[in-house]
Amino acid sequence: MRGRTLCRVYLFFIVSFYSCVGTALGLSVILYGADTPRWMSAILAAEASSDARDAEVWFKRGNNMVMLGRYEEALEYYDNALRVDPRFTRAWSNKGNTLGMLKRYWEALECFDRALEINHQDAYAWNGRGNVLIGLKNYIEALESLEKALGIDPKYAYAWNSKGNALVQMKRYNEALESYDKALEIDPRFVDAWFNKGNTLTEAERYEEALDAYDRVLVLEPKSASGWYGKGEALNQLERYEEALRCYDLALERLPNFAEAWNGKANVLNKLGRYSEAVECCNKALEIDPQQEDAWLNKGMALKGLGSPEEAQKCYEKAKIRKEDLETSRKN
Repeated sequence: MRGRTLCRVYLFFIVSFYSCVGTALGLSVILYGADTPRWMSAILAAEASSDARDAEVWFKRGNNMVMLGRYEEALEYYDNALRVDPRFTRAWSNKGNTLGMLKRYWEALECFDRALEINHQDAYAWNGRGNVLIGLKNYIEALESLEKALGIDPKYAYAWNSKGNALVQMKRYNEALESYDKALEIDPRFVDAWFNKGNTLTEAERYEEALDAYDRVLVLEPKSASGWYGKGEALNQLERYEEALRCYDLALERLPNFAEAWNGKANVLNKLGRYSEAVECCNKALEIDPQQEDAWLNKGMALKGLGSPEEAQKCYEKAKIRKEDLETSRKN
C-alpha cells in the first residue's frame, strides 16, 4: 500500500529543517497532529518582540514561520536574511528545505548549491541537497550528496536517515535498514528513523519487526498519528484485525484528516465483512483525497460485499484511472 510511505518526500525536508533549528516542537505538530495553541502563541510573541536589524533575526523569523506551516512567509523572511547577508549558508539551506516542502525542487536545489558554493564542507547543505534529489527521483546523485555529508560528519544521524530514504526508493531495503540502524546508534531517540525503519520492514514484509519499530515511535511520541497508523498497517498484515482497528482509530483521533488511516480502517472492515462501515470509511478517505486509488478499490470491495456489483465496478474503474494517472506522473 502506498500509504505505508506516507508523505515520505515531504518529511525529508521537515526532518532536515529540524536538524538545523534543533527542536522537536514543530516537528511533533506537523508529523503527529499535536495540539498547537500554546507553542503558536509563544512563537508569535517572540516574533513580535524581535528587532529585525540583522540577518539572524530574519532567519529565526523564517524558522518560526516554518514551524507554523506558513511556508511562503518563511521564504520571504529567508530572502530578507539573505539580502542582509548573502553568504548566510543556513539561510540558503533552510530556504531550500522550505522550497522542498512546497515541492519546488529545482529552486530548492539552487539554494543548496548556493550554500555549497560558500562552504563546500557544509554537511547540512549536502544532506538537504540529497533530499531534494530524492524528490526529483535522482537517487544515484542523491546518494552521492548524502555520502558527501557523511564524509564530512560520519555521526550525522539525519544524513544516515536520508540515505536510508534514498535506498528505500531504490528498493534496496537491507541497505536502507542498515542506514536507519546507523542513525539510531547515534541517536536512539530519533523518532523519524524509527518510523522509517518500521515502514521499510513493512515494505519488506517483516511485520513483527515492523511492530517493534512502531512501538519505539510510540514510546517516544505517544501522540504520533503516523506511528499508530504504521502499527495498524503491520497488524493488518498479520491478520490481527481488531488490534489494527484500534490503532487506526487512535491515529484518527489525533489526525482526523488522515486519509490513509481511513483507508486502512476500511480495508480491515472489509476483511471482517463489515461492509457498510467500510464504505463510510472509504467515503471519508475520498473526501480528503479523491485521487486515492486504494480507497476506490476498498470501496468497490465493500459495495460488492453489499450486493451492488455495478456500483462496485464503477469504483474499480475509478481506481484504474487513478493508477494510470499515477504511473503517468511518475514517468514525467
